[in-house]
Order: sequence, then structure tokens, then C-alpha cells
Amino acid sequence: MKKYFCIYCSLALLFYSFVVYLNCLHNSFVYDDQSTIVDNYFIRHWHNFPDIFTGKYFSLSAELTYRPVVTLSYFVDFTFWKSNPAGYHLTNVLIHSANCVFFFLFCFQLLKKRLTAFVSALLFSSYPLLSESVNAIGFREDLFAFLFMISGFLFFLKSRKDKYFIHYSLSLLCYFFGLFSKEMAITLPVLIILHDLVFPPFLLKNTLLAGRQNNGSVQPINPSISLRLSYLKSGFYRYYSGYLLISLFYLSIRFYFLHNPLESEIQSPLKNPFSSFLTMTHVLAYYIKLLFLPFPLNVDYVIPVSTSIAKISFWISALLLTATGILAFRTKQRNNYIFFCIVWFFITLSPVMNIIPLGNVMAERYLYVPCAGICMAFGILLTKSASFLSSYHERNTVRKPFTFTTTFPISLTLLPALFFLLSGSAYLTLRRNTDWKDGLRLWSKTLTVSPNSARSHINLGNAYEKMDINSAAFEEYKKALKIDPNDADLFNNLGIYYDKMRLYEDAIACYKKSIEIYPQHTQAHNNLGVIYTKERILDEAIREFTKAISINHYYPDAHSNLGIAYYRKGAMDLAEREFLTAISMEPNHAKAHNGLGILYNDRQQFDNAIHAFQTAVKIKPDYANAHMNLGALLLKHKKDKHAALFHLKESIKLDPQQDQATGINKLIQQLEQAN
Repeated sequence: MKKYFCIYCSLALLFYSFVVYLNCLHNSFVYDDQSTIVDNYFIRHWHNFPDIFTGKYFSLSAELTYRPVVTLSYFVDFTFWKSNPAGYHLTNVLIHSANCVFFFLFCFQLLKKRLTAFVSALLFSSYPLLSESVNAIGFREDLFAFLFMISGFLFFLKSRKDKYFIHYSLSLLCYFFGLFSKEMAITLPVLIILHDLVFPPFLLKNTLLAGRQNNGSVQPINPSISLRLSYLKSGFYRYYSGYLLISLFYLSIRFYFLHNPLESEIQSPLKNPFSSFLTMTHVLAYYIKLLFLPFPLNVDYVIPVSTSIAKISFWISALLLTATGILAFRTKQRNNYIFFCIVWFFITLSPVMNIIPLGNVMAERYLYVPCAGICMAFGILLTKSASFLSSYHERNTVRKPFTFTTTFPISLTLLPALFFLLSGSAYLTLRRNTDWKDGLRLWSKTLTVSPNSARSHINLGNAYEKMDINSAAFEEYKKALKIDPNDADLFNNLGIYYDKMRLYEDAIACYKKSIEIYPQHTQAHNNLGVIYTKERILDEAIREFTKAISINHYYPDAHSNLGIAYYRKGAMDLAEREFLTAISMEPNHAKAHNGLGILYNDRQQFDNAIHAFQTAVKIKPDYANAHMNLGALLLKHKKDKHAALFHLKESIKLDPQQDQATGINKLIQQLEQAN
């Protein structure tokens, strides 16, 4: 049984973690998934992959920081799943399941107790606080960071035990990939040093063991701090120098060779170190509250900026943190493992404590890696409590304790406690998964918790806009405008609304305001160019499209729109160049194929034009304008009345309010009478 126990536990964890997140496979793309996946042409073709290693990465990938491992996973996902969100969610769930297994193996390697390791991993697999990282495809970096961190730590422990260089090399490799998944992985060497301070390897060596004989057993004396530090110093070149070199390499890439200049433009609400200290004290205290009471969960926390030390809320938070610190150091005297787990939480959380300004002051996804330490602490406490009760029961009764397997005795009290915790956390997680079903549900739910969240109002407005509920979208945008009148995305969205309403002057004003707030807003430049094209202000349109392309070189939408502007200006060769450029970037760009068909029709290259229109409707069957163009061309130059009638009817069915609706209906009527 002992031989196969780890295999059985791993299979059980895979099954349990998959079932807990099974209902998220039906969810759609939400939150940052729109920019990261849906609108991201970069991940659709492998010939773009080399650009991951260039300065173009940031404008092409929709990532603010350099995370090539995550972007690579999106390439793989799109290869298999295209635009099917279920496949992307499946990938997230599988990574989380793998994390649970590696976490179990790590806990077993560290604690040397199978039951404690298994319980810790079970708690981690269904912990409600982790649901944001698993449900949001655009936050996959937290999953990858933990995967590489925990496997890197596991290989490090194995290298200490077996003295195999291959294990140490694998640990360094995992650390390397972890850093290029998310910056939080840089805490791994700190955790390793913490481990060696708390659990010095020389305690296991008889030559360095000082102890006393007690009933035939040797009990080591706790070594001094100086002895521990001297060991760290002696092991620097052997164990720690590799992590240091990789860290220096990563930092040079991150802040010099492939640094995104837009990072410096991040608008953090915390303007100075003092307000940052006060506010993050509140945030840290609330994080601790969420560990024990993981509700209500929230996608967008609105954190008021603290500016005064006189507020009672600050002192309550400070008192909680002080009590946590005292508890951690008190446990150091009794249980090094629980001390290690508590310090794990604070170390891994430190990169997101606004030391470097962050756009989001607080987010649940930041807790994915720190929660592992807390789950391990809970696992230790649960099994120790069960062991104590089992021993007490054995001392006071003649009956033997209940045996779960022949591997380890277990108290009857552990099973109901564990069942209560797991069923409760699984229930909360399953319910939370349904909140991520789509944008409408997610942001409606978020606004019940954070009614003053401008981001939630904007995203709810976007959800209404996609459903063509334009009046509701406009109301949400107005609410967001009252909360934050300086949001560039908000004015871009308002411009889209006014464009739909054909209020072009208002749309132009909104797009210009968006660009004024954020000059690098590619969508605002592109959308402004579209309005100028409609208004026949072609020179200004060309200027805006060119600006959008200069910001994001891989922007097929802007190239296609620039082609339309050149076409309307009569610059046919330039128009053809832009249409072909858009198609080379995105072969399935229906609008570019349609524009190319119009151009070929004007040049009387009718076969090429028909092929272009057919490609457009094949790519996008609900493309009304392409159906109209194809139907008219088939009727005029191929005399194919049957096919022409089909495409003209399809066009009017898809868009009965289009500008050419009267002429199309008249032509359909003539064809039907002729038949």
C-alpha cells in the first residue's frame, strides 16, 4: 500500500480538482480574455512566434510585462481550440490539477507525512480564493508561476536528498520558466533560503549533530542562528549561486533589454510611500480575513486610499497583523513547519504589495501562490489535531483507533472535519465558477459587492453593447463616468456607442478625449480613423490609422481600415497593399478580403473579386456587406441568378437597415418575378 500511495493520492487529486472546476468549461471569454485572446491576432499564427523575443512583444501580445511562457501557451491553445473558450478553460483546469499534484509531492517531500501532504493538497485544490486564477484565462500566469515554483522547490529538495546534479539542474530550469511566467516567481530562492534556515540540512548529519541520549534515541539540539547562517554562507556557491545568476539574467531582460516603457505610465492610486503603507496595511489585513472567510469574492476591489494614521480601521488592521506576526514567531518554538508556512504566505505576497506601483492594489489572483503555505498549515493543524485526539482516545479506552488504511491510523474526528471543510470550499468554488459564465453575469455580480467600481460599470456596459442593448450600455458608461472621468477606455467605449447611434460628432469628441488621456490607445486611434472615413475626412483618417499602426505594428484591423481610406481617396495601389498586409497578418480577416474584392471589381478583375467575396463570406457567414457584393457581382458578370438571389436575401436578412436596403429589396423582387 505504501508503495502505491502517492499514485493513488495523485489520481484522487486530479479527479477532485477537475470535478470542482468542471462547470467552468461552459464559461465564455471574460475580463482581460477579450484583449488577450479574442482580439489578439498575434497568437493565431506560429510564424509570429519569433516576435516573442523582440521588443515588439508588448504591442503584439497585449501583455504589460514580459511573460513569454504564458503567451506561448496561448499559441498552443489557439492551434487546438481556435476561438472556442471551452478549450482554454480546460487548459487552465488541467494546469491547476497538475499544480495540486505537484503541491502534494512537495508537501510529502518536505513534511515526510503522507496524510498531511494529501490533506494540504485537497484543501488547495478547492480553495475558493483560487477560483479567479483558474476561471480567468487572461490570469493564467499565476497558474504557471506556481507550477514552476513548486516543481522547482521539489527538485531542489530532491537534489539535497539524492545529491543528483540533474535534480538541481531541473530546479534551476523550473525557476527560469517561472520567472518568465510571472514576476512573483522571484521569491523562490528566498523560500529556499528560508527552508535552509528553518530546517538546516546538517541536522540530519551525525557528524554535526549535538544531542543527548534519551531512551536510546538521539534528539538534536536546536542550532544557533550563527550556525545556520554559516551553513548558508558555505552553501552559497553550491546551491544558491545558480538561482542568483538566473535572477540577474531575468532582471536584465525585464528592466533593460525587453522593458516595456508603458510600465512607467501605470497610474497607481497610491501616490506616496506613506499612503501606500497605510492602505496596504488594510489590504494585507483583508487578505488574512479572506483566508478564513473567503466571501464575498470580488473581481474588482475598490480600496479607499488611506491618508491618516488616526483612523480606527488602520489600528484594527495593524493589530491583526501584529497578532499574526506574534503567532508566527510563537509557533517557531513549537512547530517549525507552521512557522515556515506563515512566512511563505508573506514572502510570496510581497511582490504585489505595491512596492513597485501596480494598477490593481488588491486582487484575489495575487493569493494563488501565497495560499499554498496556508493550505499546508491547515493540513498540519488538522492532522495533528486528529493525531492528538486519536492518542487521547487510545489512552482512555481499550479499543484501537479507527484505521483508514494500513498506512496510517486516523481519528474519526478528522473525517467529518475534513468533509465539512472540503464540501464547503467545493460548494463555494462551484458557485463562484457560475459567476464567471459571461461578462453580463460576472460584472453584474461584481457591482453588488463593489457598486463604486468604474471598471465594473465599463465592463458591464461592454457586455450590454455586445448584446446590442445600447441604452443599458450607455447608462453603465454614464455611471462609470461619474466615478472616474479620466478613464481612456471609457471614452473609447462611449465613442463606439455614439458611432452606433450615428452621432459622429459626439463619437469624434470621445475618441479624441480617450487619446488625450492615453495617447498610445491604439483602438481609439483606429476608431477615430473609422469615423473620419465615414465622414470622408480621409487625410485625417489616414493619419489616425497610421498612428495606430505605429503603436502596434501587428494590427490587421488598422491596415484593413487604412486600405479602405486609401481606396476612397483613389490610391488603389496603396489600398491593395494595405489589404494584402492585413491578410498576410490574419488570413481570416473577412473585412480585408471584402475590401480587396471591391478593389478588384473596380479594376474589372471580376474572377479575383468573386473569389475575395466568397472568401469573406466563408470566413464570416453573417457578413451582410460581403453577401451583397457577391450577389451583385454574380448577377452582373456570371448571370447566376439563383446564387445571386441567395446572397442578396442573406444580406438583407442579416442587416435589414443597411444603406442599400431599398435597392437590394427591389433587385430581389425583380429576380423573384423573373423566376
